[in-house]
Amino acid sequence: MMQNKNTDIDKVLIQFRPDERRAVALDGDVLAGECTYQKSEGFWVIDHTRVPQAYGGRGIAQRLVEEILGQAKSRGIKIDAQCSYAYKVLKELDPGVLAGE
Repeated sequence: MMQNKNTDIDKVLIQFRPDERRAVALDGDVLAGECTYQKSEGFWVIDHTRVPQAYGGRGIAQRLVEEILGQAKSRGIKIDAQCSYAYKVLKELDPGVLAGE
């Protein structure tokens, strides 16, 4: 199925899937991005953020990182990132939540 480059960003749904240790972006039934994390002792480590080129430049990756950040904060869990993009976003949004800070 070909992805529509004119997709309305507000119609892309962000879902947190704790059993899969990831947040996903869905455009209908099309995976428009994902952000994965690993659990460590007392914190989560974001290890990968991916958005297909067809969906790039629309803020989806940031929304995915924000979703994991919000879920971690609501549970009182610190967060860190091996993914350079996620680390940059976390540092800008809420550096106090970073496990290593």
